[in-house]
Amino acid sequence: ATVKSGYDGEPRTTRIFGRRTQAYVKRAAWRHLRLIAKHRPSLYAHAAAEVLVHYTHDDEDAPSGRYGTYARAHLLHRILWGSSARHELTRDLRFRLRSSKLASAPPGAREEAFPALWDAEPRAYVRLLAAARLPVVHELALAAVRRGHASVVEGASHAEVAAMLAAPYPPTVELALAELRRRFDAARPDWDLVCTLVGDARPVVRTLGLEWLAETAPAWTRDPARIVSLLSLADETARAAVAHHVLAALPEAPAAVRARLAE
Repeated sequence: ATVKSGYDGEPRTTRIFGRRTQAYVKRAAWRHLRLIAKHRPSLYAHAAAEVLVHYTHDDEDAPSGRYGTYARAHLLHRILWGSSARHELTRDLRFRLRSSKLASAPPGAREEAFPALWDAEPRAYVRLLAAARLPVVHELALAAVRRGHASVVEGASHAEVAAMLAAPYPPTVELALAELRRRFDAARPDWDLVCTLVGDARPVVRTLGLEWLAETAPAWTRDPARIVSLLSLADETARAAVAHHVLAALPEAPAAVRARLAE
């Protein structure tokens, strides 16, 4: 990097972290996760999840020979494929296949490090589904949910499920939509859920909330407190939709309801 010298204050090109330092940090970071797994096993899955959600497509490389897309992504590879017998670690701390014939994992194989610790803390899968930016991470979490942890999605907060709609992995988006529809009952709407979706800045989330807002309009357009609450949303598109439904409902509302709304 170009930094100012500590001697004369002049900018100079300086090596900040050499290869040996980088290698040390990589090993130390994985060693830290292993120590968590050993001494605080209930925290391992959550710590690993926080690592995984920070990886993006910027961490990918073009595959070359036996070196895959994530050959240099040290912690990601350790976490996702730490139990795999298909890979080997080279002296320059890259991972490669032991043989080109081992490109695909055996059916049903679990290759992540410490799989039992993940199963013991399945809430960590929700964190991955809601925040991970790489499809390979979603594959791990979604496979686990389908394998026997569907209840963690059912117990996730509305905000966590809504966050899954922005996932870069279509099956995760489908899972989130299915869960949101399971939670929604037009006859007895969960208003916290409706407000969460309607007030979301992302169009794909807000659109579903606006659909539910229209579907439940006969119920809330005669409730002054609910109208005021909805008109307090930060999103102007949502506020405009609320006003539209209220104005459309006024002509058919009883005089007593119109009087309460006027107040």
